[in-house]
Amino acid sequence: MKKLILLTVFVLFLGSISILAQRNGNRGPGQNRVNNTNTQNRVGTRQNRANRQGKRGNNNAQRQRNRRGKIFRGLDLSDEQRQQIRDINSSARENGTDRETVINQVRGVLTDDQLETFNERLERARQRQERRQQRRQQRQQNQNNQNQPPPPPSNNGN
Repeated sequence: MKKLILLTVFVLFLGSISILAQRNGNRGPGQNRVNNTNTQNRVGTRQNRANRQGKRGNNNAQRQRNRRGKIFRGLDLSDEQRQQIRDINSSARENGTDRETVINQVRGVLTDDQLETFNERLERARQRQERRQQRRQQRQQNQNNQNQPPPPPSNNGN
C-alpha cells in the first residue's frame, strides 16, 4: 500500500513538472519572461541595451542614408529625376546648402502626384523629429531634476 501511495505521488510530481515546463514555453537559460522582477536580469538588460546602443552608434551614418532614401521610395522617379535629385544633393553637400533650399529644389523636379506624396512624407518626418526632440528634452529635464539636491527641511518654528 505504501508503495502504491509513493508511486502515485511520484507520478503526480512528474506530471506537475511537465505542466510547468509547458507553461513556461520551454525557455532555456537567459530567456526569462518580460515581467520577471529579478534584479540581476534587469541589470543584464541594461548592459545589453548599452551594448546595442554602442553598436548602433557605429551604423548611424548608414541609418541616416537609408532614412533619406525612404522619402523617395515608391515615388516612381524616372531616371532623369533620379539623376537631377542626385545632382542637387551632391551640390548641396559641396556648397553646404541648407535643407530647405534642397527640399525646394527637389520639389521642382517632381510631378504633382509625386509632390503630394513627397510633402506628406516630409511632414511625417518633421513630426517624428519634433517628437524625438521633445522626448530628448524631457529626458534631459528628468536627469537635471534627479541631479539636484533635495530642498532643505523648512523650520516653521517647530
